[in-house]
Amino acid sequence: VTEVMLNFTGKRVYLACGKTDMRKQIKGLSAIVESNFHLDPFDEAIYVFCNRNRDRIKILEWDGDGFWLHFKRLEKSRLLFVYGSVICRLRLFYIMSP
Repeated sequence: VTEVMLNFTGKRVYLACGKTDMRKQIKGLSAIVESNFHLDPFDEAIYVFCNRNRDRIKILEWDGDGFWLHFKRLEKSRLLFVYGSVICRLRLFYIMSP
């Protein structure tokens, strides 16, 4: 039984700040991580994706035994990726270190 589904402890967090097709599932998102970002989706990292309207977010996480795909649909607000005072406009942005 897994008690904690999303654990950021000791993991790097990457934001894919551009728009991502939210129809993509684990296979498609892990392909983006590998081919577009040149990273390993099996690393101890969390990859965060959002759609064009910034009202949906998907988080891809490898836990050592399989992938977790977390999904959140915002009903009343929108995501804004901000790092310091700069709005994130890069395709991939690294925000946390262990």
